Amino acid sequence: MSAALTHLAVGFLLGLALRLPPRYLVLAAFIAASPDIDHLHLFVPVPFLETRVTFHNVFFCIALPLLVYGVLRARGAREEYQHLAAVSPVLLTSHLLLDMMPLDIGSPRVALLYPLNRDWYTMPAIKGYAGDPEAYSTITVILIALGLLTALTLAGLALVRRLQARPGTLFRQGPAAALAAVWLLVFPALAAGGYVIPAPAHPEALFSVQDPSLLMPQGRFTAVVAHLGGGVASRGGLALQVWVDGARVAEAKNDGFFSPGDRWVVDLPLAGDLRAATKIEARLLATSDKHTYHALTPQLRKSHIDVPLEALLERDGGGRALVTLKNEGSLPVPAKAIAARIEGTGIPAENLTNPVAINPGGSWSIPVRTPASLGAGQIQATVVAVDDGHRYLSRTFTVTPVQSS
Repeated sequence: MSAALTHLAVGFLLGLALRLPPRYLVLAAFIAASPDIDHLHLFVPVPFLETRVTFHNVFFCIALPLLVYGVLRARGAREEYQHLAAVSPVLLTSHLLLDMMPLDIGSPRVALLYPLNRDWYTMPAIKGYAGDPEAYSTITVILIALGLLTALTLAGLALVRRLQARPGTLFRQGPAAALAAVWLLVFPALAAGGYVIPAPAHPEALFSVQDPSLLMPQGRFTAVVAHLGGGVASRGGLALQVWVDGARVAEAKNDGFFSPGDRWVVDLPLAGDLRAATKIEARLLATSDKHTYHALTPQLRKSHIDVPLEALLERDGGGRALVTLKNEGSLPVPAKAIAARIEGTGIPAENLTNPVAINPGGSWSIPVRTPASLGAGQIQATVVAVDDGHRYLSRTFTVTPVQSS
């Protein structure tokens, strides 16, 4: 939203350009800022006021001042009063244009046609347009708008004077009609040129999705969404979704108002083993109209499951030695997530991965192949994570020979 000081400054500059008497320049500044009176309901309960609606429309900013001009003209009011009323549409329209221009990454929208309807209108930020914040500075856009508004008003006044000079012309008695013809065509002309369009339903803001990561084998998606500027997203107005091979598998929504400067930490559990997926995508979108702000591929971060494992030396029913790994944590260990190395003097070293998932409280037993000729000896069992090499344990056991099968 354009700041109140910007509206005041532009109104003052327009007053100078339109050759208002110096004593009316401050009044011109306040006329340009006056549509913001409808913001008062935010501080004082006024039922009929609505932000950027009640006074942010062509009826208040164009039709009403032209009506005042016509009344003053009919009553033979002082010329300076008539002049102030005649240029008021340009002062007030400057407010509408500034509020619709994407000068920042705010919510540039007004209810142009209120009270006929409450539809919002804005100006698109398209490269090459004067309102593109990436191509022009804010002050450049304001100066361009100032020049166009001044030229349009001066052209309108010149047209009125020319029409008045013609004998028998209709406008000799009603010059306000000429101004109305000029000013009431301003926004239709802008709309026809594509410079005024219906405002989208989604919040117009700049978001950043930082460090999107897929944690494996935990099966979790994490990211931080930062609000860099623009409109406020209401509760549940944003959704961060995870799509796997064209299907949505998880979604998180903001649980409160999301304002500029806020950060939203997302941590989503993902069902199933996603390591075989061909395409994984994270999408940040608006829930109102499904507008997609970002669609990106998360970074795969392989790491270990943070669970405590314990190793025991046991015997099976046939007397064979077994190294049994027990999951003493609260998370399951996915299949092929851990590797066990069993080695010792006279014992062939083995490297094995768990063939099935080890649930909490479950175990994985590994037979130890010791030759019958070996006397009592030691074996070492080392267990590491397949993905990042994290060492869970290293245990040494004394084992007596058993008949190998």
